Amino acid sequence: MKLYRPQDYSPVDHQDTVSTGLATPLRGAEQVFVARQSTRAHGTGPLHRHNLEEVTILLEGEAHVQVGEETVSMQKGDVLIVPPNTLHQMRSAGGPIEYLIVSRAGATHSLADGDVRTPPWTK
Repeated sequence: MKLYRPQDYSPVDHQDTVSTGLATPLRGAEQVFVARQSTRAHGTGPLHRHNLEEVTILLEGEAHVQVGEETVSMQKGDVLIVPPNTLHQMRSAGGPIEYLIVSRAGATHSLADGDVRTPPWTK
């Protein structure tokens, strides 16, 4: 068993979003990945995809999410399941947003141009 407290984390600020890996391989999570993300008011994350399913849980605010060819609106408490290999992008509907990202450990992170990256909060 491993217990982590807020002071144990190192948030990563990138573009309009701050990401914090909560349950990651380096923290001992072998089968699941969980991150908390905060996007600034009017902020937008990168258009990207993963090889595995991703679940987004909106904790605060309102968001618009492009998923493939569709755009859906999310409100506090909503849960969105993004299928594998589907381009998606989170953006604030005006104010700041807070959300959890949940996936299986080992998911790849590919930008729309095909560039595969391993964001530091996923390690």
